[in-house]
Amino acid sequence: MAAVARQVTEYVEVAGHGVFRLTPVPKRALARIVDGLIIVIAFFLLTGFFFQSGLILDLILIALMANLYEFLMVGIIGRTVGKIAIGARIIRSADGTKPKFTDSFMRWLLPGVVGLLPILGALGSPLVLISPVFDSSGRRQGWHDKIASTLVVQQV
Repeated sequence: MAAVARQVTEYVEVAGHGVFRLTPVPKRALARIVDGLIIVIAFFLLTGFFFQSGLILDLILIALMANLYEFLMVGIIGRTVGKIAIGARIIRSADGTKPKFTDSFMRWLLPGVVGLLPILGALGSPLVLISPVFDSSGRRQGWHDKIASTLVVQQV
């Protein structure tokens, strides 16, 4: 059986809107780590550095904060603090503009809903987030990017 070559490009052209440099997957992972740290720090600040309500409620609160953070940051400014730190932003693949709130919602929907599934969520949500590694289109789109028609590109 012959191996299938996978094309990975550094740049993508958005018809009529120019050429954008795609963000490498390791940089996207670093942005996720930065965002995770921000969420954990915010959680500790909000709860006074102590788990007040029990493990299950604390996990629900962290999940809620993480989902709201991602949805609002992408919808308002088109990137999270982690993406700012690595010099990346999210654009609509159709026109190269900042995602609208509907795009942000769609981008959040897949990992957010999968993450809510008992047992499977612990595996499924991270799988969605690492899915850009498996993208055979060369656009480094995760499944959440594909569903929202977005790209993660380097800031110019």
